Amino acid sequence: MLEYPQFDENGVKTLCEMNGAHPDMLMNIYVRELKAGEKVTLCDPKNETAVLLLAGQIKYIWADKCEDCARENPFDLKPYTLHVCKGTEFTVEAGRPDTVTPEKLAVLKAAGASRIS
Repeated sequence: MLEYPQFDENGVKTLCEMNGAHPDMLMNIYVRELKAGEKVTLCDPKNETAVLLLAGQIKYIWADKCEDCARENPFDLKPYTLHVCKGTEFTVEAGRPDTVTPEKLAVLKAAGASRIS
């Protein structure tokens, strides 16, 4: 049966939950769309967490590290994922559309840059 979950009032779409929809998946999967400049800080004390960038620009901030990522769409480019242990606090910050683009990142990569801050 096909389902088309909707975003709730907090901007979260639930695809499956260990104690809810599709518990046989044995994981919680949510989709969250962030607006430019929006930050969300997460920490799950019981489960490891993975955050996958589908499209756009974001910054992962965790354990005194920071990684800027950009992805035009989920089909043509390799994914950017942050995977942390349970109890690890991290922040995801949505980029501003006028700052980093996939084209700008391609130019930086071609020039030999492996990290931007």
